[in-house]
Amino acid sequence: MSTTFLPGGVVGATESQPPNFAFMTLDSVLFYVHSSVLQRQSTNHFDSLLLTIPSKSDAVVPIKQKSEVMNVLLHSMYGLSCARYSPSFGTVQESVDIMHVYGLDPSNYVAPSLPLFSLLLSQAPLYPLAVYALAAQHGLHELAVSSSSNLLSLDLSTLSDEMSQKLGPTYLKKLFFLHLGRCDALKRYLVEPPHPHPPTDQCSFVDQRQLSTAWSLSAAYFAWEAKADISVGMLEGTMGALGAHLTCSDCKRVLQERIRNLVVQWTLVKVRRLCAC
Repeated sequence: MSTTFLPGGVVGATESQPPNFAFMTLDSVLFYVHSSVLQRQSTNHFDSLLLTIPSKSDAVVPIKQKSEVMNVLLHSMYGLSCARYSPSFGTVQESVDIMHVYGLDPSNYVAPSLPLFSLLLSQAPLYPLAVYALAAQHGLHELAVSSSSNLLSLDLSTLSDEMSQKLGPTYLKKLFFLHLGRCDALKRYLVEPPHPHPPTDQCSFVDQRQLSTAWSLSAAYFAWEAKADISVGMLEGTMGALGAHLTCSDCKRVLQERIRNLVVQWTLVKVRRLCAC
């Protein structure tokens, strides 16, 4: 018997009346639920199963699902979190995939502020491409955007034909634009070298050209090797190394100011904006 969907009521739910029937899963676990709750949300009488419920309140209806999948599905329908059961990603994925069988729209359950959305987002760091693909297959745009930051280190050349088909043209394009957009943004931010400081007796404009040249060479390296997941630490380390041989304190200052500005620009690149094309 489910520890949440009990004969006396659903733990954490707001329904005042006790459940009026139970589902029995393939592995013989009972889930006591309210037909009224399911009927309100399903467009096909929960795959016509609700039409088979006898009038007696202790009716048991067999359902061709495993208990762990049913657990996630019913928790979602009642607006409850099933995180305490630690369902695997495969189980959550299957629960979302079968929603259409029962006349349910996944977008009504995988949306920001809802428990299932939070659960999938927590699994995205471990299964980044799978979560993104699930979002793509069901048109879950907010989940795709929110999870896409986990795909910045993905080598796009490793995408299989099967995975590309799962993503479909729209979300495959979004993924490519996410990577290309960030790389283009980085290149733009790197173009401008540190601003020259007023010339001094120790450091003329001609002397400052060495710093501009060194910056341009490092920028060219990043432009050639640009990746969507380049870290702030790598930017700071590589560009900061240009100051190792500087003797002019003003040159060191303008270099540090330019690096700080670069870091701020790169940090503010929005995954949402780049993925919302």
